Amino acid sequence: MRTQTVNNIKYILGMCDMENHQIIKNANKLYWWFHIDDKPSGHCIVETEKLTDEIKLIACNYIKRYSKYKKDSKIKFCYTQVKNVFLLDKPGLVNIKNSQLILLNYMCDIYKPFYLSNEDECIKYINTCDYIDNFINKYPIISVITFINHIYDMYGFDKDIVKRQIKMYMGECKKYKSPIEKILKAFGYDGIYTDIDKYTYLISSFNK
Repeated sequence: MRTQTVNNIKYILGMCDMENHQIIKNANKLYWWFHIDDKPSGHCIVETEKLTDEIKLIACNYIKRYSKYKKDSKIKFCYTQVKNVFLLDKPGLVNIKNSQLILLNYMCDIYKPFYLSNEDECIKYINTCDYIDNFINKYPIISVITFINHIYDMYGFDKDIVKRQIKMYMGECKKYKSPIEKILKAFGYDGIYTDIDKYTYLISSFNK
């Protein structure tokens, strides 16, 4: 089986029928279970009782990454709490109740997104990007204290790491569309995600 931890939440993915059986059997009944809808895939247990859109995105991407459908642009997933998943005699087979569906249209695969959950956060992100780009174009890299403080005030990011990433960006700017991507990558994020239709153009992946 595979595991990953994002924002202190563990995602456990079964890689075969027996592993799928075991992770469901051992899971807290209030945790959440994910699976590709009506197609074979690994079962994913998310060790949290509180579900958010960000958690849904990470769980679905995690399953997709290790499935035969990893190159598909559109996949439907089902999810429910573990208490609604009933193991059958044959490992890997389950009955579920009270399940919900997610249809994800993928422009890219994001496993730890910098998640923007409302319009205000999207606007703040856009304004931050504009501020960074304009500042770098206007001032030499040696004069970035104001810029670093701005990033800290907006997101609380470590100032030393931000300074280091900006210096690296200046040396290899062709690899990144914006320095914000270089900064976010240093903090473990691999993309930007929002489910707000007006701002879907923000979706990106730093590793591609």
